[in-house]
Amino acid sequence: MPSYVADIGIDFGSDNIRVYMPRKGVVIDEPSVVVFHRETELMLDVGDRGRELLLADPGSCIPVRPLIHGSIRRYDAALLLMKRIIWRVAGGRGFAKPRVAVAVPSCLSDVEARAWITVATEAGARGVVLLEAPIAAAIGAEMDILDARAQMVIDVGAGVTDIGVVAVGEIVLSDRVNTGGRSMNEAIQKHVRSEVGLVLGDMATEDAKIKVAVARDGFEPRCALVHGRDLKTGLPQQAILTTEDVAGAIGGKIEEIVEGIRCVLRRVPVELVMDISNCRVVLTGGASRMRGFSDIVSERLGMPVRTARDPEFCVIRGTGELLSNADPRMTKAIKSV
Repeated sequence: MPSYVADIGIDFGSDNIRVYMPRKGVVIDEPSVVVFHRETELMLDVGDRGRELLLADPGSCIPVRPLIHGSIRRYDAALLLMKRIIWRVAGGRGFAKPRVAVAVPSCLSDVEARAWITVATEAGARGVVLLEAPIAAAIGAEMDILDARAQMVIDVGAGVTDIGVVAVGEIVLSDRVNTGGRSMNEAIQKHVRSEVGLVLGDMATEDAKIKVAVARDGFEPRCALVHGRDLKTGLPQQAILTTEDVAGAIGGKIEEIVEGIRCVLRRVPVELVMDISNCRVVLTGGASRMRGFSDIVSERLGMPVRTARDPEFCVIRGTGELLSNADPRMTKAIKSV
């Protein structure tokens, strides 16, 4: 029988929480949301069930996203969500308390890292290891992280963009930019509010972004009908959102990500830059799916860039690979606190 680093792997993102189990793969992929009752402040449910309650009776529910920019913002909500998730995947198994591997953003402070370990432990884990997201993403993107030649992985998540340079099984250099898919959504909401006088909800904004957004010119323009609340009357209203509208709204956010990548490249030793420039830059994360995103990053950096297969699942796939990998060189990826 293989010896596992942990019994379950968790990618606790700003928008989604995903769980991997050896020999089973990804067993949970749900919104990382905790829903509380507006009056009693008691927890009603989490994940998919919480979102269903929110849609059915929004007036009685308060949704809480536990993370902001990849760090724990609401400890109580993070603990409730983690506890419910661990119970669901391990409650009926032979072990009462599983060992848990949690993918976390790069450049966490010791205080932030300990907060993650405390949440997982109080949620029911008997042992916790932390895996930095860039190296998990690189493994999930089928990059050979044990290669001596440097590679760059850019994980564009909902709350944060993690940028890592990987070689010989470890992160050589990393940084994060507090810009991601959620920042783009907020920019779209701000644009629609000021230009159209329409207040958009998070789900409507995300749907519209997926349908019409492009990161650069040269793609077929699209439009989407969005439903929201009229800013003046407070009544339901709708409007047409075009590719041009979205591009204008999110252009600055894309530039923030590109500048963050440039900052990392400026710090890379010159002998490693040639490795990276030789087709060794990979995009992961759900926000990297946007049409033209890899093209504009490639243009701005002046080097080839590709998007990984199923980029939103790279971190959890990589976490899963690390759970059961017996190669001792892979243990460099585990963050100790």
